[in-house]
Amino acid sequence: MNFRDVMFRIGNDREILEFIIKLNTREQLYDRGIDATERRLDEIGGEYSNYTIQFFKIPESLPYDRVTLFQTGEFYDSFVARVIGAGDIEIIADPIKDQDNLEDRYGNQIIGLTKESLEKLTQKLHLELEKYLINEVFKLR
Repeated sequence: MNFRDVMFRIGNDREILEFIIKLNTREQLYDRGIDATERRLDEIGGEYSNYTIQFFKIPESLPYDRVTLFQTGEFYDSFVARVIGAGDIEIIADPIKDQDNLEDRYGNQIIGLTKESLEKLTQKLHLELEKYLINEVFKLR
């Protein structure tokens, strides 16, 4: 198996793919309210309306000091990540909410990783590669 095959295999591990989705949804959108360019979502598409805050965010104990694009979890649940080549990651999600397209309001960078998230992913991939190599080199025969 060559290096490219090893990285493809590691990158398509379920744990790695879930980590990629968590970086995008939890750490960027939910925790920080930013897109892949680190731009605040409320600066792009505006803040939540008072109605949304009063009837959806506060009763559900959801953050309203930043736009998170999380209300029911349907958008976050639609995220899928996969490695499509050496060093190429694809993240797709369904931005349609009711009849609105979240990308029309907040831009297509809501799906994607920031530089910081990419660095975290790279660190995790390096650790996984290290584990793989140790297992392969010291495999009991």
